[in-house]
Amino acid sequence: MIGEVVRREADIAAGPLYITERRRFAVDFTDPFMTVEASLLVRRPNGNGSPVQVASAEDLLSQPDVHFGTLNRGFIHHALRAANDSVISELWARMQAPDTYAFTHSNNEGIERVRRENFVFILPNKIAEYVSRRPPCDLMAVDNFLVKTGFGLALGKGSALTAKLNQALDLLARNGVLAMLYEKWWIVRGQCQGHDPQGLIAGSKAASNAGGRTTVFALLLLTAVFAGFRT
Repeated sequence: MIGEVVRREADIAAGPLYITERRRFAVDFTDPFMTVEASLLVRRPNGNGSPVQVASAEDLLSQPDVHFGTLNRGFIHHALRAANDSVISELWARMQAPDTYAFTHSNNEGIERVRRENFVFILPNKIAEYVSRRPPCDLMAVDNFLVKTGFGLALGKGSALTAKLNQALDLLARNGVLAMLYEKWWIVRGQCQGHDPQGLIAGSKAASNAGGRTTVFALLLLTAVFAGFRT
């Protein structure tokens, strides 16, 4: 999506696009329409297997039998490596130790390891929240920490639309529309209120579905924005 905007094949890219300094060299971003932090994905106490008793990042350092890791790339990987905080630095050092297998090739791989192993997966909180509300309802997200970034709409450098979109996003935030959309697509449509293991979305696909849900969120957001332009 970024490439299409850079090549002027598209005016706006809408989806799960993290706002990063590297990307800012290529495109302009709107203000964030959704903030993202790191979170810990663990087994629920009533999930399959023994639960991992972790409530915060600091707890990982006091439990030598609990393994943890993250995706082998992306903003969380970078933030862990660059952090000056002593707790985060120790977490990163332990992940670098031989034979820890801390880094996964995909979020889905990390999610399945949480289910199978004594493993805690560090991933974006919006993905963790989405997965924890989808069948088989055996996982939960705890703690928000490390870094705060956001998803934004990407536009060509110098686009005249950026300022107008920011004004519309600010209005939607103040009117509660952004909160309403998040509540609808992440909370209300969650499938774990009764912890039904026979849900419609397989747990191994939930991370991919979270990205798709963010794209839908962004497209609905654009619809609301442009509807506002016409009024």
